[in-house]
Amino acid sequence: MTKHAPFQPNPIRTPGPPCRFLRMQSAFRLGPTEYDETTRFWCVRALDNCGPDGTAVHAAWCQAGRSCYSAPPTRV
Repeated sequence: MTKHAPFQPNPIRTPGPPCRFLRMQSAFRLGPTEYDETTRFWCVRALDNCGPDGTAVHAAWCQAGRSCYSAPPTRV
């Protein structure tokens, strides 16, 4: 019988702030622009795992330039 190493998630960073309507659920709490392979995403506007434009949502894909992207509010 072989022993398996315990699961260690690999943090992945996004290039910029994701859409303000993107939500995620993760088994591990990471920073606001970090996620790992256990993270699940959904869109608040579409209430689904696909955005209003019909494309799947993900922190790496819900970035500036996407037709339904809405920038997060700026903090003062």
